[in-house]
Amino acid sequence: MKASAKLRMAIREEETFSAKVYDDGNGVATQGWGHTGPDVAFGNPDCDLKKAQLWFDVDIVKAEREVDRLVKVTITQGMYDALVSFEFNCGGLEFLVDKKPRPSRALIALNERRWNDAAEELIKWNTDGGKDRRGLLSRRAREILFYTSEKYPT
Repeated sequence: MKASAKLRMAIREEETFSAKVYDDGNGVATQGWGHTGPDVAFGNPDCDLKKAQLWFDVDIVKAEREVDRLVKVTITQGMYDALVSFEFNCGGLEFLVDKKPRPSRALIALNERRWNDAAEELIKWNTDGGKDRRGLLSRRAREILFYTSEKYPT
């Protein structure tokens, strides 16, 4: 599966393009459409749309690969889009605990085909730095709309 054009558009709208490097609120240098990583640092020159689009495409592919690697059950396109969006935003399907990968509660529920439990776990990710964030709540709500847009697999 691949992220839909509808999802790509939604993420770009939510992230809002920034040519300038900005602080994501937690001290992380961010640029383009929510791009972070070793190639983005405070003091970097502005990026253009072409570079931002390249970063965006690479970041989407990374999120798709993680969803493909971690999800072991058949899911719908809407569920896939929701999970790619979630992974793109926070990478929260799997964590490192004592340097060992551990699945999130959402991933466990999903792979056990407990569709509603997985959705309930995803919606909980609406805080940043311990504070509720309206932007994250609206993103999670949009992801749940994608997730529930089709009949769950049987």
